[in-house]
Amino acid sequence: MIQRIALHQSRFRIGGLALDARGIAIGPVAGILLPSFTRLVGFLRTLGTHRGLDELTDSLEVAQVLSPLRTRELYLQFQTSSSQRMDHLASIARTLGGYVFTGAGRHMVKYRDTQAPVGYDAAELLDSPADLVLYESRVTQGYTREHVLSLREILLRVPLEPAAHTISVDSELIHGLIPTGLAREVLSYLVRRGVDVRVSRLEWPTSDAPDAVERAVFAALHRPSRAIVQWLDALPGARWFVPDGPACSVERAYEHPLPLSSFQRVFNSNERVLFRAGGLGPVLLDPCPAEVSARTITDVSVPAAAPPVLARAAIETARVDLPLSLAPSLRSAGYPSAAIVDLASVPALSSAIRRLPAAVTARASLAFTTRALYLHGAEAVSAMPFGLLMEDLGDDVFVPLGRTLHPAMDPATLRALLGADEGTRLFVTDAHPPVTAVRLDGFVSVARAARVQGLFVSDDSLVDDEALADRALPDLVPDAVGLFDSPFDPPTQSAPSPRRRGEGSTS
Repeated sequence: MIQRIALHQSRFRIGGLALDARGIAIGPVAGILLPSFTRLVGFLRTLGTHRGLDELTDSLEVAQVLSPLRTRELYLQFQTSSSQRMDHLASIARTLGGYVFTGAGRHMVKYRDTQAPVGYDAAELLDSPADLVLYESRVTQGYTREHVLSLREILLRVPLEPAAHTISVDSELIHGLIPTGLAREVLSYLVRRGVDVRVSRLEWPTSDAPDAVERAVFAALHRPSRAIVQWLDALPGARWFVPDGPACSVERAYEHPLPLSSFQRVFNSNERVLFRAGGLGPVLLDPCPAEVSARTITDVSVPAAAPPVLARAAIETARVDLPLSLAPSLRSAGYPSAAIVDLASVPALSSAIRRLPAAVTARASLAFTTRALYLHGAEAVSAMPFGLLMEDLGDDVFVPLGRTLHPAMDPATLRALLGADEGTRLFVTDAHPPVTAVRLDGFVSVARAARVQGLFVSDDSLVDDEALADRALPDLVPDAVGLFDSPFDPPTQSAPSPRRRGEGSTS
């Protein structure tokens, strides 16, 4: 039912076909027939990845059509701009199992391919009352339009997918749906933390029972800290959303299959769409409700400022005594760089040191005390997990791995309070007293401290000159090698008598 267009052909049966500047037959309208809604989402998603949706959203129309075999398919129709653009769209659509057409009105013919570089034209027009007639290589048939799908309807019907990348906890704005039973406690906590929260009350009918109403508190958090965002993610019952454009917000840890930023013009300027995960439909805020500060509806009150008072310096310096101890560290554990080994484990430690490479022992040091052995060196400590592993907080102040100082203070402050000079290493443990100082000059290299047993030096006696003069040296004078003699055969003549050192040869 279709035929190839010859080069420079100017008359066509399909209305609207014409040759462009490249000599390719193209009509003012293009159409793509896709077999399912999933393929439609894949086509729009691919266009969004290639940033090609902006040119189609103004003229794009998606309709559900019914074939003569009573099968339902999706037909996309849009205005064409150039054959280069059509070639790009055709390659994407055919990869997804779609069919590409061009023309005008209700008669659309197959777009060009490798078998027809110029394009196709209908051999004859099909006399059919169908709303749409598509001319393909294998079949020509009419389709009936059932209804038109708007881009807004398509976006709202597509379910969310788990995010393929890690969701950042840094966000300027986070939206939330908080159940009414949790709203009071959650908002009070956020206000006490100094978070700028604006809220409004929402209600919408549920899909299961239209008469039932679901209620929640809509919250907008401005510039929340990283700790607040992590606390919100662990809070059960509430849903938190990240804005994707001026009118859409997607639930955290999920993403919309379609690039919502390319479809912002299909939403109103005064509405907000919250896309929920877990098979739940989106929540439409049209129009967006008025938001009020959470401070005005919570019971957290800020006391009035007290009048100023004049303070004078006290005669005696006041002190606040806080015992120094260790507490579990909230940060991730570092790498051990030192270890405290009790004296009973020294033989096992010595056996392990013998198996270390020389490059490791050269960069490690140890110090012996009356109570324990102190090993320093990250490579050696990691290779020999003996004793209590310690990490360096800085300024040669060591604490057990995964612990920190309590009350919290920096190492320089601890040294100043203890009066410890720079020539010592401080080890903080749970013992009493908690801080042990070991001088740096007490640490020696492991390579020097390790003793190698079984080695001794033997002195060899030298021979004097007179005894050396009486010792005869053999005279090595080889015989002539004959023509057929081997140089490795034993000599046939007797060797000359040996000469003594100092005697000259006689001619």
